[in-house]
This record gives sequence, structure tokens and C-alpha cells, in this order.
Amino acid sequence: MPLFFLISGFMFSLAYIDENSKAKTSKLKTQLLDIAAVYVVFSILLVAFKVLCSRFANNQASFSDLIGIGWRPIAPYWYLYVLALFYVSNIVLVKFRATALLAVALLLLSASAALLPSLPTPTIYQFIFFLPFFYLGTVLRRSGRTPNWGVAISGVVVACALSFLFWDHSTESYSGMISNKPFVNTTVALGLSIFFWKAFSAIKCLDNKLLTVCGRYCLEIYVTHCFLTAGFRNVFVALGVTNFWLSLLLNTALSTALPILFAMGLERMGVHDILFRPAHWVKRLRESRAQASGGF
Repeated sequence: MPLFFLISGFMFSLAYIDENSKAKTSKLKTQLLDIAAVYVVFSILLVAFKVLCSRFANNQASFSDLIGIGWRPIAPYWYLYVLALFYVSNIVLVKFRATALLAVALLLLSASAALLPSLPTPTIYQFIFFLPFFYLGTVLRRSGRTPNWGVAISGVVVACALSFLFWDHSTESYSGMISNKPFVNTTVALGLSIFFWKAFSAIKCLDNKLLTVCGRYCLEIYVTHCFLTAGFRNVFVALGVTNFWLSLLLNTALSTALPILFAMGLERMGVHDILFRPAHWVKRLRESRAQASGGF
């Protein structure tokens, strides 16, 4: 997720911030409306699925949970919620000239996030923890540079070493993961993110058509995969596929491929943007109507 937010920050800066650090306000507002619409629609669909097909869901939910989605997102759609907050906050952050210094300050804040007392909602922690990675993506885009191999390799070595040292090997529960260790979590996330950023920037064979297609339809994959993975888990058990790794591989492949095919089908029918980019669709509809009326 830190790497995903770093890439999101890079793409945010590329799409909505010009060379003078000024926001393309109109374009950004439309994108924020798209995120909000997708967040609400798929939160409703997910809750409906969890209620109607509760035996397939890992975590139960009720329609009353929809009342609080304005401050407590329903997993896994917290990402869209936090992403929208990052879009708004980074309009201010990108105006700072001391980008490296600010990035360090945000990383220190992220590293201490786990030390905060009990928070009213996990979203506050997620915002604090992931914000420096999103901002770092905007910095990388504006600098036009990537870390050298020495920094990248050092980052992954440190990340792996800390993961080994601080992982609680006596338990398989989430409480044993390094993501709960203050300062360690951010250091591991930063080291891995820098390494993979450098690898994908420098190794040309990683820049293939399959990854490009997955990147193009990452939103569609993200918002629909949770429906598919829940169903496929039970399908595989019914078919006698009990090996964990085989089930994981098949589920990942199918839950990635089917949303892409679904999105491509919607594009061919000309209705894709109604579901996944409704604000852009409404904007184009208004523009086309204005042009048509201006022609008379």
C-alpha cells in the first residue's frame, strides 16, 4: 500500500499540478467527484453483498454501517476515502519549496503514528501513516529523478532485515506483523517502496503490456475484487482445491482478469464512465449539449 500511494502521488502530480505548482482546479474537482461517487456506490453494493451473502464474507456488515461512511469507511474502500483527502491536502503541500525537508518531517510523523493513543477511527491513522508516501510521489515526479541503485538496494536490505528482526514469529495473527511496530513500519515501507520504484523505472522487462493493462484498470480491479475473492474462496473449496497457494494464485488471477474484462465490456457498450467516472460523464454530456444548442 505505501508503494501504491507513492505511485498515486506521482500520477496525481502529473495529472493535476502544472510545472509552477499550480493546481488544475476544474479538472481536480471533477476527479474528486468521481472518487466520491465511486466510494458511495460501491460502499452500498459491498454492504448489500455482505448482508445478502454473509456466509461468503470475512467481515460482517449491516446497512446501518452506511450511515457512518462519511467518517468511517467500510473496508476495503478506506483507500478511496484517504486518497480524496490526499488530493485535497497535497494541493497545499506541493506549494512548499522545501520538498525534501517536508518529506522527512512527514515521514517522522508517519513513523510515530502507531504511538498515538486510541483514535476514534482508523482512517486518521491511515491518513497520517500513508501521507508521506503520497507526497514523496509528487516530489519524485517534480524532480524528474529516481533513486540510484545504491540507495534502492540499501533500502530493501534494511527493510528485509527489520522485517526479520521485528516480526513476531510465535504468532500468525495480525498483531505479530511489523506494520504495528512504531518507526519500524515506516522504515520497512519506505525501503521497499524505493527499491520497487527504482526497479520498475530501470528494468525495461517490467514495463510490459500486462502491467500496463492492470494499471489502466486498477480502479476497476480494486473496487470489484473483494466481491470476487469472497465467492471464489468457496467455489474452490467446493471443487476440492484445498492447497492454499494454488487457491491464492487462482483467486488473484481471476479477481484481476474478470474486472478488466468487465471494464472493457462496459467501454465497448459506451457505459463505462457512468459507473466508474460519473462526474466526467456528466461533464462531457453537458459540454456536448451546450455545443449542440450553440449550433442552432
